Amino acid sequence: MKGEMIETISSSEAMTALTKAECDLQIQTAHTFPRDLQRFKENSMSIVTADQQTASDMFYALPRGGKSIEGPSVRLAEVVASTYGNLRVQSMITAMDGKFVTARGMCHDLENNLAVSVDVRRRITDRNGKRYNDDMIVTTSNAACAVAYREAVFKVVPRHFTNALYEEARQVAIGDVRSLANKRAAMVLYFSKMGVTVEQLCQVVGAIDEEGIGLGELATLKGIATALKDNEASIDDVFAAPAKVTAKEPAEKKLSAGDLLASQAVVGADNPSVDDKPKRGRPKGSKNKPKEEEFSVADELLEKAKNMTRLDEYDSELSDDGAVTHAMTVLQDATTEKAVVDFVGIVLNDEAYSNHDGLHIATLACERLKNLESQASLPM
Repeated sequence: MKGEMIETISSSEAMTALTKAECDLQIQTAHTFPRDLQRFKENSMSIVTADQQTASDMFYALPRGGKSIEGPSVRLAEVVASTYGNLRVQSMITAMDGKFVTARGMCHDLENNLAVSVDVRRRITDRNGKRYNDDMIVTTSNAACAVAYREAVFKVVPRHFTNALYEEARQVAIGDVRSLANKRAAMVLYFSKMGVTVEQLCQVVGAIDEEGIGLGELATLKGIATALKDNEASIDDVFAAPAKVTAKEPAEKKLSAGDLLASQAVVGADNPSVDDKPKRGRPKGSKNKPKEEEFSVADELLEKAKNMTRLDEYDSELSDDGAVTHAMTVLQDATTEKAVVDFVGIVLNDEAYSNHDGLHIATLACERLKNLESQASLPM
């Protein structure tokens, strides 16, 4: 109408006003119902010490510079945030470039009016500078958000509370001397499924042999397992030094397999250049044979997965993020076709994985198979 002023409010201004009103209401509620610290201690302690597996998830360990850096994990931060009360916590991705992703964690104590934000950067390129694929970038971004969440919570909640929870969870996780042998054997078996040898475990914790892994070393290994599960580290990061030593063994096996291929090529075709260069492992004529075998294994594996899941394609939104993340870690550390195929076989026959999980993981495994430089063809 002429002469009448119409006031407009932008969507951003409306969102700001709504957020402020929501925060003000939460602060008012926090002052009306203040937290009960005694109840917080009891509830949080009962959760973190519920069983050994839960207790193991409450702390992490990362070998750095010959020492083990240990601390409360993301899972403990979640327990603290849910039981402390009157906290407003969130984390989000704030930036991403060609090399790094940046996550910001924010924690606001509504009762004490204390707000803290923490930024965490994670690399999204491999050691050769190649950018991760989309799935791995999502996984890395989620890990960065989780770490930012943890750091923000632990900067707001007094540390003497979290330290008590951390120490008690650590004690429950490692148990006592009476259960040491069984837990040590279980831990060795757990890491062996990831391709980590006993020698590598001993080197990381500073033990002479398997028998030298005591309660303290066992706690460190449990913390490393949690760090790997939460994507705070990778197998290569933790076991980098020993892995370089053991990596020579497959290389020698590849050489002997290459010699065998070379000798077969001589029988099947006239190739006098093979004997002139025995150290190269295989003649030029057989150079593409391993790649053909790798691709056939990948194709057969994917076809098998489709038949077992009865799906032609998977929906990533229906896949379990935790299961896929764990599978990516296992596949990334697998160094042979057999290890990849065996792992996918376990996944496809495990009812804990949905059909979408199985096909999703099988697809990731096929990518891993195509990147492996394996000489042998494995039966399906």
